[in-house]
Amino acid sequence: MATKKGIVRRAVDAVSEVFQDPPTALAPAKQRIRPAAKKAPAKKAAARKTVKSMDRKLVSTMEDYEVKYLAQKWKVTQKAVKEAVTKVGHSRNKVEAELKRGKL
Repeated sequence: MATKKGIVRRAVDAVSEVFQDPPTALAPAKQRIRPAAKKAPAKKAAARKTVKSMDRKLVSTMEDYEVKYLAQKWKVTQKAVKEAVTKVGHSRNKVEAELKRGKL
């Protein structure tokens, strides 16, 4: 029995030597991974700033908080704000001018 175990161990050792990883000298060189290119933040910030400023110049009747804000600011009803938007368009300046005209 002892001889069989020794034979099996030698066979396992021989097989494991054959299937070992290749030496590091023969292994292909790892490719250098370049970091992702950084995008220019100035362009992004400029784009965001443009969108925000454009959005502030308009009044959306779909957003309740915008209608409520204008109604409180000019001390009119929300219905009056929506009517002003329907009459003159979504431009905040035109809507406020219309609300101001209605108040006087």
